[in-house]
Amino acid sequence: MKNNNLRNAQYLMLDILIEIDRICKKNNIPYWLDAGTLLGAVRHKGFIPWDDDIDICMLRADYFRFLDVCKYDLNSEYFCQTSDTDIEYPKRTIPCKIRKSKSYISEAEDVFYGTDKLDFHKGLYVDVFPMDYYGKSSFFRKKQRVFSVIYYLKTASIFINHKNLLRKILSKLFYYIPWSIIENIKNKLINKYNRVNDEIIGYGIEIPNCNYFHKKNNIFPLSTVLFEGFEFSAPKNTHEYLTILYGENYMELPPVDKRRSHTVSIEIYE
Repeated sequence: MKNNNLRNAQYLMLDILIEIDRICKKNNIPYWLDAGTLLGAVRHKGFIPWDDDIDICMLRADYFRFLDVCKYDLNSEYFCQTSDTDIEYPKRTIPCKIRKSKSYISEAEDVFYGTDKLDFHKGLYVDVFPMDYYGKSSFFRKKQRVFSVIYYLKTASIFINHKNLLRKILSKLFYYIPWSIIENIKNKLINKYNRVNDEIIGYGIEIPNCNYFHKKNNIFPLSTVLFEGFEFSAPKNTHEYLTILYGENYMELPPVDKRRSHTVSIEIYE
């Protein structure tokens, strides 16, 4: 993929983020930049040069409100993609993407697993992650996070290829468990864990490989950060937040061979 094509795609993803920001401000929905997007804002004042997505987070209750608002307030050139709005959407472990119409992104993960052949919306996107409350005990948090493995295995049951034999066997066993049962368990756990506003916040219980936890007072009240010349919401303590995600040396550039993107190709239509 040519660098100028990636940069044009980044500008379109920025447009999606600006639209999300508009909706959230209009409806008093708190959100914040997350992961590589927050790192890019702090380290580069914009996109990490080789990055090809945007990540934001919001508390679970705010996430539900955001989905409701998108039904009537999201500009028609964008699409709020969930398993409810796009029945062939394969990445339930990333529960919501806001996609840009008249664009196309082919991701290496989809190509590897064979899900690229499914007929779901494949426009450029911003990932929207719900965040749940977790217990103070690390042991209890590990118990809470077990469901993310179950959810991943069910999601992986449609994959054509797998990284190892064990994953293939387990995911095929989960193929026979109806999604309705998995989703029912998920909803019950969400209600249970978010009934009390605890001091620890982490990625939603359905999101695998994200065992990072933050103190609530390191996120709220939210601050702001410049990203590509625009001001967006960020955690209160960005240093502590990024240290948890990337370690103390997050301001150092990685070696060239570690500067990877998710994308195989990007197309933009006029």
